[in-house]
Amino acid sequence: MAGLSPIPKARCWWIPGYRLRSRMVPGRAVQPGLGRLADLHQHLAMLSAEFAGASELELLHARTIVLLRRGLDVSRNRARFRRLWFWHGAFLCERLNSRWLISAADTFVDHPRSPAEQATALAAVLLASTVKLYESERHQLGHRGSAPLPISQGDPQPLFDGLTTYLVGRGDLLGNLGHRLSCVNRRGRPANLILAELMRRLQRHDTIYSRMH
Repeated sequence: MAGLSPIPKARCWWIPGYRLRSRMVPGRAVQPGLGRLADLHQHLAMLSAEFAGASELELLHARTIVLLRRGLDVSRNRARFRRLWFWHGAFLCERLNSRWLISAADTFVDHPRSPAEQATALAAVLLASTVKLYESERHQLGHRGSAPLPISQGDPQPLFDGLTTYLVGRGDLLGNLGHRLSCVNRRGRPANLILAELMRRLQRHDTIYSRMH
């Protein structure tokens, strides 16, 4: 993606969170965070380590998503999440890896402002989820230059741009995706009905969605 054109500071000092773009999270070695820690403070500390050297705005975005997922101060954090994307959407798209862009899309599905926004976010989640499952299977079969591994065992292996292999029987991707699909499909509109039926068929036949279930 092309570099962002800097906004003159004299014109944007008042933009919420703008100063956080240039303030870096302490630390050098990035430590990818995996899984959800039961203790919130430990989980937020893990996030800080993951975003070491990144901007404080990116860390704030990740922390906001975590708080929303845990149902903490939902109104305030939902409003903050929307402000971050309204004012800093281009910045976040350039700086966040695919893992966190998917998390953002998940959050728009969970907290939509309109059916159209929810549908667009769900399309992004479905696209990314399908690629992650497919690339996980390729990794399992040894198509990435490594020996075939049962991806239900061990730790997730890196795929690309912050994404890791899906662990069959341990990962929550399919469960979360099914929940979000059911929330969208409750509307009962024709397009929703088609989406629900296609997903049922993908899970019933020999596809990546049935093989990785």
